[in-house]
Amino acid sequence: MITLFSSFLCFFSVFPSFTNIPNNVTVKTGQDAKFLCNAQGYPQPYLSWSKDGGKNFPAAQDRRFQVNPDNLNEFIIRNVTWQDRGTYFCNATNIAGSIISNATVNVMGTLNLCQIFWLSRDSLWMLLLYIRYVTFIWIVIFLL
Repeated sequence: MITLFSSFLCFFSVFPSFTNIPNNVTVKTGQDAKFLCNAQGYPQPYLSWSKDGGKNFPAAQDRRFQVNPDNLNEFIIRNVTWQDRGTYFCNATNIAGSIISNATVNVMGTLNLCQIFWLSRDSLWMLLLYIRYVTFIWIVIFLL
């Protein structure tokens, strides 16, 4: 006797929704910045982070951006520097879709001359042009 069993596979997904969203943070240089971000959905959404639209993420490049091992929903930027200021995006994604929330890191502290030039790649060129201009003016004045 042969018995046939048919199985029916039902698969559904639930769009992600945030249960915790990151808040804006203000820290001093050298301190840690902490974000809470959590999402639910089915299957469980995968969380990823980016900074300023996905470019220039010094904390990740320097391996100072970590997940708290005791609380997987807490993301930490260790030893904040001036270059860490900006907007951070928490992206929750599963097969149903993705959602994004953001928070801003404000960094307080004094700037030294080297940090000022890192604020913009054009800053150094502007300083060099200014020095050349001032030097030219002094040469003209000296020769008159």
